[in-house]
Amino acid sequence: MTLAEYMDPAKFPLTTQKGLTPQQQMMIDAVNYDELKEKRDAGVVFTSRQAALWAEQEAKHAARPQVAAEANAVK
Repeated sequence: MTLAEYMDPAKFPLTTQKGLTPQQQMMIDAVNYDELKEKRDAGVVFTSRQAALWAEQEAKHAARPQVAAEANAVK
């Protein structure tokens, strides 16, 4: 995934906030991923919205190292 894809609100409509820097977006995503993971690991059954958020966060989490490297290269 590229940085542009990561930051695309059309691709990630529930988790991408317009106007943030890539670093800000990745920080928010990391916190939200951790919170959702804690809930899932605790056995919480996700609502349909939480499940959709989790799907987006999983995709972003997997790509974060590559996207962070790209974001740092264009700083």
